Amino acid sequence: MNHSSSRRRFIQNSGKAGLALGLSGIILPSLVEASGTNAGNEFTQQTLPYAFNALEPVIDTTT
Repeated sequence: MNHSSSRRRFIQNSGKAGLALGLSGIILPSLVEASGTNAGNEFTQQTLPYAFNALEPVIDTTT
């Protein structure tokens, strides 16, 4: 087997990878919108089991 690399092969593979990434950024969001599976999903955050400023000695409240 010949596993030698060349600039031409590198540029071809880089172009293919770039094209695939570019197309996935266009196609995937439209597929998510078309499926509609995310509609109606609500996220609610659970309340903390401790006081909001309980970690103040270690972590600043604004952090």
